[in-house]
Amino acid sequence: MNTELFFKSTDDLEGLGLGFSLWGPGHIIWLGCIILAVVIVSSIYRKAGYRKRRIIAGAAAFFLPVSEIVKDCYTASIGQFDIEYFPFHLCGISIFIILIDYLKPNRFTSQLVMYACMPGAVAALLCCNWTAAPFFNFFCIHSFVFHAVIVIYAICRYRGRELRPEYSGIWKSVAVVYGWAIPMILVNNRFDTNFMFLNKASEGSPLTVLVDLFGEDMYYVSFGVFVLVVWHIMYGFYILTNRAVYRGGALEMGV
Repeated sequence: MNTELFFKSTDDLEGLGLGFSLWGPGHIIWLGCIILAVVIVSSIYRKAGYRKRRIIAGAAAFFLPVSEIVKDCYTASIGQFDIEYFPFHLCGISIFIILIDYLKPNRFTSQLVMYACMPGAVAALLCCNWTAAPFFNFFCIHSFVFHAVIVIYAICRYRGRELRPEYSGIWKSVAVVYGWAIPMILVNNRFDTNFMFLNKASEGSPLTVLVDLFGEDMYYVSFGVFVLVVWHIMYGFYILTNRAVYRGGALEMGV
């Protein structure tokens, strides 16, 4: 492994042709490993007692801010830290949502975990925007692992029957995510950033289809409607899963 490439930032790697292709063999292997990790960890969590569950959930909840701080400290040490590294993306604010959910489990954050944090992380893993970095690069590894841990936390809580996605969770997520999008539009316009992909669609994501179909002038509207439709589809999936797997049974630990 080239240690020099391992520590290079994505800015330095842009345009060098050393990255990977979406849905190429390497990407699929990463996704396969993540799915395996989700299944194994969530299965252990489901069978574990309260104390062991708190250890597993805590490890995930604290890993997210610690790993982000480590990444930012390294980026600052090489003189490349700027506003784009602030945790203003949906997966960035997921750090705080999940940490609060772990420290003080409640119905509000649990709904955000299932409707906002988890699908946002899944979308990031499926449509990576760090493809300029090779697989043996620190930032590439961090991005895959970081988003995988968000998914693991959510699925553990769900399979552990500690939360049940509710229809009201959609509108709680609308309030938080859409509410957060408003200042991010202002930040993006002021600093030429693309937080929450509000200025332009991430290459290779379904958002590019929205631009093709409805045009750039309707991007905000089509993006908002698209997210709302996805959340309703997710709610239907949760209902079917609860009936098929859990037969509508009560939660083990109530939020």
